[in-house]
Amino acid sequence: MPYDIVRLLKIENPTDGGTQTDWGPTEIDPTEDFATAKGYIFEDNQAIRLEQISGRLNLTDQDIAYVELREIANPKHDQTLYVSNSGNDLIVNGSIVRPYQTIAAAVAVATGQYVIYILPGVYTEPTITLSNDLTLVGGGFGNTEIQNGFSYTAAASENTSLTFRDLNTGTITFDGSAASNGTLILHDCTTVLDRTDTNVNVLMSIIGGIVGGGTVEGGTNTANETLFVSSVTLNDGLLVAENSKVVARFEIADNAILRTLDCSLFVAAEYVRGSVNTSTPTWQTDYPTLYFGDYIGTLTKTVLLPTDAAALFPYDDTQVPGVEWGTNLQAALDGAKQNFINITWVNSVSDLPAPVSGVITLAANATYFFTANVDLNGSRLVCGNNTTILGASSENCSIFSTGLSAGTALITSVYSLPMRNITITHGTALNLNASGTPTAAIDWFGVNFTNCAIVGTIANYSNFIMSDCALLSSANMTFDGTFGTLGGLQCLFSGIAAQTTMIYPATLTVTRRIRWAYCSWVAFGGGTALNVSASAVIPTESYILDTCNFTGGGTYTDGVNYTSNTAFFSGCRGISNSAQIGQMFFTNNATQNPIATTGVFEKILGTTSSSAVNQKFTHTSNRLTYSGGLTRTFVVTASTSANSVVTNTVVILVRLAKNGTTITESESQASTSASGRNENFYSQAIVELAPGDFIELFIANATNANNLLATELNVLIVSAGL
Repeated sequence: MPYDIVRLLKIENPTDGGTQTDWGPTEIDPTEDFATAKGYIFEDNQAIRLEQISGRLNLTDQDIAYVELREIANPKHDQTLYVSNSGNDLIVNGSIVRPYQTIAAAVAVATGQYVIYILPGVYTEPTITLSNDLTLVGGGFGNTEIQNGFSYTAAASENTSLTFRDLNTGTITFDGSAASNGTLILHDCTTVLDRTDTNVNVLMSIIGGIVGGGTVEGGTNTANETLFVSSVTLNDGLLVAENSKVVARFEIADNAILRTLDCSLFVAAEYVRGSVNTSTPTWQTDYPTLYFGDYIGTLTKTVLLPTDAAALFPYDDTQVPGVEWGTNLQAALDGAKQNFINITWVNSVSDLPAPVSGVITLAANATYFFTANVDLNGSRLVCGNNTTILGASSENCSIFSTGLSAGTALITSVYSLPMRNITITHGTALNLNASGTPTAAIDWFGVNFTNCAIVGTIANYSNFIMSDCALLSSANMTFDGTFGTLGGLQCLFSGIAAQTTMIYPATLTVTRRIRWAYCSWVAFGGGTALNVSASAVIPTESYILDTCNFTGGGTYTDGVNYTSNTAFFSGCRGISNSAQIGQMFFTNNATQNPIATTGVFEKILGTTSSSAVNQKFTHTSNRLTYSGGLTRTFVVTASTSANSVVTNTVVILVRLAKNGTTITESESQASTSASGRNENFYSQAIVELAPGDFIELFIANATNANNLLATELNVLIVSAGL
């Protein structure tokens, strides 16, 4: 029987007479005062001594705490109860503040149409027996797990209703044989079925969620938008699956009926078949159910199809409906399946086409889904046009070939070759050359190359893109011939010592760009991460490394580097990034500017130096020439100090100049003093520079023809990023 709290008492140091502190029910917060209470000891059914407790009591080993309780005859809380692993089945009223600790305790007091909210957690109590109208709601089937499941027995002649929502229910054992009517609803749950009644008036309805296998003995059962992930046995009754996906099989007994409506059946083995010792199960299907499996089955079975299904199954009309499973229908189903998808599930080499002289030829326009680490036993793969290679995960699905020469490519293709979530392991992994297929392209996701001394050559594809891929202890991945775009995103390239991980030879032509973004490169001692030949044909600033990271004791980039007009490196770590920046300067200059005409600008004379970090600018005295490959907009700033050689007051003008022509808007001026003091000038301009354009700084005497002297000069050019 649950209890409510009447009084909370603490006695400190009872052996010394003790100090007593009392709290009444209005002063007690059970969520704090009893959050971790343990070790209950009943005393005369009236009080409990708590040996361990947190909250306000703060007990020491010598202290004693008592809780005086009152029995609660009916602890219901507005027809709603809560259960939490941190709850308490004793001091409880079923509210969100004082929830039950076990589902069974909440069910025991739910004598009506209650809703029981089961808060997130794993509940390990024994199988919970249910018999009343209830709704049990969890915090999502990934968050609330009932390990030992439920047992539901509907009472005789009762119209009972039981609903589960957002739970991992475990196994539900459902016996409604005694009930004339009733409903069991599973909404967005993960469930294993165990229905053992034959009462067709009791409806089991599954909405969304996941069915992890089990048995349906009878009754009427529906599933909508549900995923079946493990085999379901139908011993009796009807199961209607609509808008659902099946990645397991249905076992159908003689008296059972499976009806699939607009479903996707996608499995490696047969997905509809008779149970043991059964020859005539009934399977009713309706267009457009899609058949993605290897085959339908081998047992004789009655198949009921709609009369208008000829669009899907071109079988003889005389066989409609209820034809015996036979050669014609088998061929028709195989043909229909082929029209939707041609997929082969590969768990071992025996699932692939038989090798001929060590060559396994994969079919064109076919998909091979590898579900394990598959050894080709000395054979190699030759792919057809648009052959697709998939794996469940590159962590546990791979292709290798024991006995195949390390110098022979494991996979060869002259066509497009999509690959996903697979690992390739061999001395030489690839030989891909689409020179005869101009539209061929490569798109890889989650493809790993592990322990491949030579990843191999990929040549002449319109595009090559790889995402979330990796080279692990692998090197010598070569791109040759002609490509449009070549690159990847979020890849890891961990090479081999003394080897080059990725090679772009002189014979490579790229018509659009090479772009690697958000990738990591590891170059080990004596090895090179990227070698791009300076003779390779790549458009200006189209060899792009964007936010890449380079580590290890080897060479990171060889051939084309960050200063080349072919390269554009941005946001990278471990290597220098590309920039368009130039600086020139002098100090304590003594070279005068002769002034022939008042107000006429002359280039400032003197010997300037250039900055060590200049990029895309060459330097001669008082001239920075843009050597980049693309026309860009730049911000140019200049400062100088100058005076009149003759110590009288004159007006001095300073301007920036592009290609020898001064820029009016950059002009600054100042008047010198009679004492000959230097005046400071500051000029700036925004200019567009094409390759070969140059910037200089000019000066003029606006007062007379006396000579001028610029003693200090500093000019800075930075790309405006436009």
